[in-house]
Amino acid sequence: MEIKIVGKGKNKLRIEFEDEGHTFLNLLRKSLWDQKVDYAAYEKIHPFLGKPILIVETKKKDPTNALKAATREIANEAKEFRDEFIRALKK
Repeated sequence: MEIKIVGKGKNKLRIEFEDEGHTFLNLLRKSLWDQKVDYAAYEKIHPFLGKPILIVETKKKDPTNALKAATREIANEAKEFRDEFIRALKK
């Protein structure tokens, strides 16, 4: 996965993703909402052209820290699923 920060301010972050689709970006967006950011969305101008851009806006917290917390949440959920899946395979 390649990412590029295309905009960064005190309360706004814009990240461009190479070769990522709706599945991963929706997961990030949902996890950011759990972090109580003011705005979390992504734009993809055309289904086949252009690169999607994730947009995070906050009023009180640093959007970079919100994204770090969101990715930690995703990693924890993935680990929990992996552990449960391994336990289910052993039954």
